Amino acid sequence: MLDTVYAVDPRTAGYVPPVTYDLVWRWLNMVEQWLKFARAATLDPRFEITTVLPVPTSLQVGPVATNTPRPHRHALTAAVSTARQLAEAAVYALETDTPAEYEPKLNRIRSLAGQAAVQSDYLVGLHPALDNEDLHHLIDERVRNTLDLWVTIGQTAAMPALLSRRTRSAHAARASRPAGPPAAPPRPQPVPARPPHEPRLALGPGLPLGSRELPDASVGRGSAVLGLRLTPGVSHTVSLIMDGDSPFRVSTRSEHGTEVAVLAQAVGGYRGVLPLDLGVVPATLHIDTSADMRWRVTIDRLSNAPRWNGRASGAGSAVLRVPTRLRMGFAELRVRHTGSARFRVVAHTPWPTLLVDGVGPYRGTVALPAGSHTLQIDADGSWSISLPSTLAD
Repeated sequence: MLDTVYAVDPRTAGYVPPVTYDLVWRWLNMVEQWLKFARAATLDPRFEITTVLPVPTSLQVGPVATNTPRPHRHALTAAVSTARQLAEAAVYALETDTPAEYEPKLNRIRSLAGQAAVQSDYLVGLHPALDNEDLHHLIDERVRNTLDLWVTIGQTAAMPALLSRRTRSAHAARASRPAGPPAAPPRPQPVPARPPHEPRLALGPGLPLGSRELPDASVGRGSAVLGLRLTPGVSHTVSLIMDGDSPFRVSTRSEHGTEVAVLAQAVGGYRGVLPLDLGVVPATLHIDTSADMRWRVTIDRLSNAPRWNGRASGAGSAVLRVPTRLRMGFAELRVRHTGSARFRVVAHTPWPTLLVDGVGPYRGTVALPAGSHTLQIDADGSWSISLPSTLAD
């Protein structure tokens, strides 16, 4: 990254923008810890890295393009290319020395690498627009997702045993539980009082989602393109359920066919609620997966999402509305997560602000930016977010 910064602006030689310095310093500190654990594993065959570090782990990418200097933007996009080269080399090394019985696991890594390659190629196309402020929110999300995916692929190729744990589907997890009374499914708290309503279903692609009474749902199987007809001036959420064991990718595109956002991508079962149009309003929703993967997509108004009163808990991905009284200034959030995969918390003001970005269990405090109107939680396990009791209801 530093070499790229110097190349873009030679005047930065010996001095880099503070945002770049902070990011590189944080990454180097993380790598120092990883090297210590690798050394311990070399000296002690009984050492298990998963007991001291959640793996795969994330680089925790900070600011990318929004409100950052030009050299920093170019440095981070160059970092994606470097991560791709290293990850593809790791996958190639794994391919040359993999027994036949592990071929299914290898195919899953190849599938993830294929997804990452598509995203990287898309970023190359965006490179001329790095200085276009209207696209910075799009570049932020693409760079974070793509860089994190390549780093995950590299770690998985180096430790293939992670794949079975990371991609274990919800169906397989349920099947492995001991027999007994079924547990009540967890749900976000609090849940606003709403009359029960089962949305009408239309086999996708069908009519454009949002063209009927909300919530509006579509169900189907395999890859599909769903049209969206969203009410202007109204923000929406999308509830996504994927049932199966195959890789999938769900994204949105503009009316011109440009990808707007990657909503979710994983291998196996998935259930979550995500913001749909807090930035660019999309025209279509794309589901890319195998023919045996079943899915259900439901569009609803953001105003129908649970209202956060300063305390909330749940499991999986969720969207919470922040009441006006909690938007006045920076407050300290206490955040916990017990899952084993990626965990993110995003506060939406006029632009998205990443509060937490990690992998595995998490416990810490973060500042809620002033003006935050929506909280987005991306998680695979149980989570809780709370304010000090003096601020919560």
